[in-house]
Amino acid sequence: MKRALVLAAALVLSACASGAEQSEEAGAWISHTLSCNAAEARVCQGEGCSPSRNDEIWAAPISVVVPALNQAGRFCIATGCENAQVTPTSNTRQAYRASVTTSDRTEMQAALEIDRDLRGFRLRWPADGAVREWAGACEAAGS
Repeated sequence: MKRALVLAAALVLSACASGAEQSEEAGAWISHTLSCNAAEARVCQGEGCSPSRNDEIWAAPISVVVPALNQAGRFCIATGCENAQVTPTSNTRQAYRASVTTSDRTEMQAALEIDRDLRGFRLRWPADGAVREWAGACEAAGS
């Protein structure tokens, strides 16, 4: 009995110590609204962007207002702003993840990832055989 307990404890500890990304509940979400503004953008061919590739840098500025749970979001691009549905999907120890959907000025279904410290974000929008990826900084809305 004692040996079985020690083995079970060892398995639990090794799972916790693993460097693997562990998922958390999608319900755990940001407690206040964030304003995220892109500092860089890329248009990448295929599956997505990678730092080792020389993908096209895209200059269109965007911003995303990421709401606290159950509030409305916004997506803005150089040509204007529109309402956005920001739906939490999954979280890890490194990032909050959500889908961002618009259907007013743009027809966008994008993947949003916000760093756990709430300072940085990436928004990936696959369309027309390419991926548009924006990255930048976030801060509390209104600050």
